[in-house]
Amino acid sequence: MRTAAVRSAAGASLGLSALLLLSGCTLVTTLAGGGSDPVVTTSSTAEATESSTTTPTESETATPTPTAVAGTMTGIEDLQVGDCFDLESGADDAELFPNCDSLHTFEAYHTEDMQGGADFPGDAAVDTALQDICSAAFAGFIGAEPFLTSWNYTGIVPSAESWGGGDREVLCIVTPVDGQPTAGTAAGSAS
Repeated sequence: MRTAAVRSAAGASLGLSALLLLSGCTLVTTLAGGGSDPVVTTSSTAEATESSTTTPTESETATPTPTAVAGTMTGIEDLQVGDCFDLESGADDAELFPNCDSLHTFEAYHTEDMQGGADFPGDAAVDTALQDICSAAFAGFIGAEPFLTSWNYTGIVPSAESWGGGDREVLCIVTPVDGQPTAGTAAGSAS
């Protein structure tokens, strides 16, 4: 089981920053679309690989297939492509919805593994991989480049702790630029 860690960076939403910091996480901000959003890092107990690069390898693009029942709480590290969710104040759990028709603030749209050796490549390298992976998958999911939409992207990435356990997964997430809950999937919303 993975545990979440969130790193802090300038421009992050204070409400979400406080939420994630209270949950024992660290917050990072990505700039895409018209604003900024958090990047969540995770911990895992999987086995590490021996390669020394941090380039993306495996990938999966979303076909929205939510995995939850309304009101189901799950750790943010357990989110999957197709999940629409909200984050609860003061907790490291997300409230999942059975489909994206319910009001929600976040939607997981893509996952991809990074390559890397046993040593954590550093926050900057992981954040660059997040930018590369999530930016590349964004237009295919939304239907336009981030700066042409009302959506931002962010993601859940490996922490130094989880990297040592073999965690290489980057989970890309979209959220409205204005931070307001939305109903329906973001898939194809710019088309």
